Amino acid sequence: MRLEGDAATAAALAAFALVAALPWWLGDRRPAPPELRAPYEFVVTSAADAGPGSLREALLDADRAPGRARVVLAVPRVTLEDPLPALVNPEGVVLDGGDAGCEIDARRAGDALVVAAPDSVVRGVTIRGAAGAAVSVLADRARLAEVAIEGCGEGVRTAPGVRGLTIEDSRFSGNGVGVRLAAAGPGTAIRRNRFERHDDAAVWAVAARSAAAEAAGGLEVRGNRFVEDRVSLVLADVPATVEDNELVGAFEVAVYLIGRGAIVRGNRIRGAVKVGVYGARPIDALVAGNELDRNPVAILISGAEGTVVRGNRLHANVDGIAAVFDGAGGDNLLAGNLLVGQRHDALLVIGASPLVRGNRALFNQGAGLRLLDAEAAPAAPRLENNVLAGNGVEGPLREAFRAAVEEDAP
Repeated sequence: MRLEGDAATAAALAAFALVAALPWWLGDRRPAPPELRAPYEFVVTSAADAGPGSLREALLDADRAPGRARVVLAVPRVTLEDPLPALVNPEGVVLDGGDAGCEIDARRAGDALVVAAPDSVVRGVTIRGAAGAAVSVLADRARLAEVAIEGCGEGVRTAPGVRGLTIEDSRFSGNGVGVRLAAAGPGTAIRRNRFERHDDAAVWAVAARSAAAEAAGGLEVRGNRFVEDRVSLVLADVPATVEDNELVGAFEVAVYLIGRGAIVRGNRIRGAVKVGVYGARPIDALVAGNELDRNPVAILISGAEGTVVRGNRLHANVDGIAAVFDGAGGDNLLAGNLLVGQRHDALLVIGASPLVRGNRALFNQGAGLRLLDAEAAPAAPRLENNVLAGNGVEGPLREAFRAAVEEDAP
């Protein structure tokens, strides 16, 4: 009986060891996800810039393949002497660094990689040191996933009219610009990435006004984290939805809006050195449901037209919402915002007349609502159902703009 029990125990332990080993054993045998599959596969086995087994040779082979091709990087590092061949296979190319990842040293290459084949995928690679763009995207429906781009002039650069670009689960660090979009074609998405310490901007999306209508609904920026960039997001005439992001410690402005059609909703914006959200003549913009704290000015809107600032939660900033109007715009709305504990004013309206409705300014050290008459546009907002309580000055407090500036000057 004892021997039978020992045998049963040994069998059970052996079975457990086999089951425990299965994830490792299956790791190299599981089929690749559908977007990474291709009938033609080329494996990089050399870290050299060129020659047999090199990345350069594999990309040339992939471009010549009669169907979709996959290039698998089976080396930990590749050092480039020149830019790589562009991905041009019309069926698409998959550049796969694998689960272990591969570093591409592009310090001598200028631009590193050009994606000119539609439906291409770049996954699991780190690109460092490209003086130009780490990845230039010239074709539709490209996807970058689990990549890292560090110390490059630009991380990702797109050509005008590119549609369906997806960048997700990636990291951008210490570049001049993280992602530069020439407009943003329909289906462009930047999701769940981390951006940090960019010299100019983490995401720079600027379109000519003539292209803005064509890009309607074009850009989604969702679930990203931005840390200590000069400017986290620049959106100029690019219809975009910026939602559920965290933006921390921008050295100038966290979100900069100019022109038509931006939606900034449900973000956490804190610790900008100058302004959290700055709208410079925004048109039909929506800034709603955001939490902003520890910014010198949480939200600054200037010369807006048809813009709504609604349902935001502001606390522990120097100034809360500052709205500057020159009389040219119309139908602007500041509504339902909660402003608690600003070190100066909660609501500051300079110049002509938005509708200020249903805001709650509580326990701010300055004025709950300060109105400043500009020389050409007296402040005459329509005030409805605002609650001002526990502030240093309840307001509405009315002053001349010039006098207020001179009083605050050092």
